[in-house]
Amino acid sequence: MNVGEEQTLKNSGTVSRDVNGGIGYHNSPLHLNLFLLFTANFRNYDTGLKRLSQTMTFFQGKQKFTLGNSPMPGQNVAPLVDLSVTMDLLSLSFEEVNHLWGSLGGKQLPFAAYRGRLITLRDRRLLEGGAPIQEIDIIGREAT
Repeated sequence: MNVGEEQTLKNSGTVSRDVNGGIGYHNSPLHLNLFLLFTANFRNYDTGLKRLSQTMTFFQGKQKFTLGNSPMPGQNVAPLVDLSVTMDLLSLSFEEVNHLWGSLGGKQLPFAAYRGRLITLRDRRLLEGGAPIQEIDIIGREAT
């Protein structure tokens, strides 16, 4: 349905130290929330409800997905080392449901809406680097 940035984590650190004691500057990571819609579009209404309940049961049993507990074989996951998605069921109001299905342009079907929260995208590219400040020299007139 939508992708949104998690505003509360926008001001995270952009400075890191390397193993040699140097300082590196990076762009802030991007924290996203994914809004997902699962619908049951079957000719038989009972089958649709059964499949939807199986989907909801799956996410109730496994709410958190990481690369450790959900490996992606054959995929280059180097930029996603910190990938962690937690699925939360969304409760939409009647008005929000009406707007949702009105914007989709179809008849309302059995559905479940979920938020996949805190997907972090981080590019490890170094923008700038240097040595830490270890000494400060003050040059100027002394007070008389």
